[in-house]
Amino acid sequence: RQIETLAGHANGAVREHLQGALDQLLRNGHHGLTDKDLKALPPGAIIRDPTVPGLQANHSKRQGIIWQLRIRGARNTRHLLGRWPETPPEAARQLARDFKSGKVAAANPTLRPAESGLQGVSKPVTLGRCVRRYLNDYPFGSTSNARHSKGNLEKLVALSNDPPIHSLTRSAVRDLLVRIERSRGSQAATKTRNALSRCWQFCQGGLPEKRLTADEVLIDPDLGNPAIGIKFAASKEKWPLSAKELDNLWVNLWHLAGVSEVAKDAIALMMLTASRVNEVCGIRSEWVNLTDGYIEIPSTKMKGEHRLQLVGEGLRIVKKHHDPVSPWLFPAARGEGHIHENTISGVLREHAKQLGIERTGSTLAEKGPANTHSVRRFAFTYLQEQGVDQRVIDRLVNHRPRGLQKTYGWSSHLW
Repeated sequence: RQIETLAGHANGAVREHLQGALDQLLRNGHHGLTDKDLKALPPGAIIRDPTVPGLQANHSKRQGIIWQLRIRGARNTRHLLGRWPETPPEAARQLARDFKSGKVAAANPTLRPAESGLQGVSKPVTLGRCVRRYLNDYPFGSTSNARHSKGNLEKLVALSNDPPIHSLTRSAVRDLLVRIERSRGSQAATKTRNALSRCWQFCQGGLPEKRLTADEVLIDPDLGNPAIGIKFAASKEKWPLSAKELDNLWVNLWHLAGVSEVAKDAIALMMLTASRVNEVCGIRSEWVNLTDGYIEIPSTKMKGEHRLQLVGEGLRIVKKHHDPVSPWLFPAARGEGHIHENTISGVLREHAKQLGIERTGSTLAEKGPANTHSVRRFAFTYLQEQGVDQRVIDRLVNHRPRGLQKTYGWSSHLW
């Protein structure tokens, strides 16, 4: 450490000499076992190789000198690497490094010593093998979770051509996730990343729901999880609309060709009240109170009733479509029932696309026009910028409070 410190401040020939001395010191400070060391090993003795943690030579009376590898965290488990002199010291060290990096895995040995707990090494561990172990042995909480994990991981294996575990670096996994997002969306990429991370942890020794024995471990615990630390940049698709974009949508909404008046007015009411699209589409005529100017929705996503306040243009739209004979405020054009939320979403997306209002991810290729939820984000952001109390904003956009706000500071007239 002192030489390294001096080398950092020296210049010219002195710096070059000190750096060479440092390299020589590090190179000669630890040397591995040699044939001479093994020849001098007495029966019953064990000698460890200082260059590879866990690698040791054991002189057994019946088996001769054998190479063993102890893995940290695997209690009383030793992996058989070979016998000296058939396996020289350098070959044993390379085999131990390959085992610890995941290039080779524990399997039934061709050389079976009399000692218990010894395992041999064989073919490389692949991603597909780890995925099969995870899907077969992990106790999923529901069939839905098992089905989604299976689908995402099997598609990942097919996309990556089932590579060895040691080749799955963080950059390689990220490239695969980028390809998944481009073809299947950002949500699929995120779920695949999470499933791979849990699969990796499980094959390294298990999760709290199920622990693996030392013989069942497929991935060395010292090998880093490549799925951890991969973060997707925030997608602009979740950014709120600007005031200019919202005005553009509103003004040009009434000039859309081929769109019914019911669909246009439903979109307009959704924009005015910052409501969820399914809540607006499913408004019943009996929920409307034109006298006091509100709509009482009995059940929403927040598992409770929500009151939409109607003033100005919103009240005019509701009066225009309110028909006590019809069960729905915005009935479907064909058949029974109300206008479908996919119809509203499709019209708004196409409308935004024509106006060039899009959201594009900054890192992963996710593009798309503004959607129905972008309007809610605008309302939320606008009210915050105007200094409106957060609890009032939550009440207007039908959000439930969290943390301390859930218990303290709420007026009875708000909830």
